Amino acid sequence: MLWFGNGTKKIRLKKEIKAIETEISRSKRFGFHFGVMVLQVDNSIPKGLSKTLPGRTISYHVVESHLRYCDSIMLGNFFRTYYIILPQTPKFGIKAVKGRLNRLARVKNWGPLAVGAAFYPEDSDDPRELIELAVEDACS
Repeated sequence: MLWFGNGTKKIRLKKEIKAIETEISRSKRFGFHFGVMVLQVDNSIPKGLSKTLPGRTISYHVVESHLRYCDSIMLGNFFRTYYIILPQTPKFGIKAVKGRLNRLARVKNWGPLAVGAAFYPEDSDDPRELIELAVEDACS
C-alpha cells in the first residue's frame, strides 16, 4: 500500500511550496496554466542513485528523462516521493504525462506507483492545496 506519510508537513514542503508560488506568479502574469503532479513510489521498488546503475531501479534521473526540459522535479521524503511542476501544460497534457509515467512503471516492472495531479487555476490557486489535491488524486 502506498502512503503519503509525513511528506505533507509544512516543514517538509517549504521548497515545493516556494516553487509552486513562483509558478503561480508567472502564470498569473502571462495567463498560463500549469499542473502539479505527485509521484509516490512503493517501498518495494529498489532505489537507484544514477541512470547508469543497472537493474530494476527508479531514480531521479529515470523520472526526469521522461519529462520535458522545462518541467521541474523535486525529491520528497526518502527518495520515494517526487513533486513535479508541469508549466504551460493544459489539463489533457497532464493526463498524458500521468499515463506516460504509469506506462513506464509497467515497462520497467517497478510495481505499485501512485501518480496524482492537480491543475492550476481550475482546481485551486493555493500551492498547499494543489499538492493536497494531487496527493488525493494519487491515493484514489
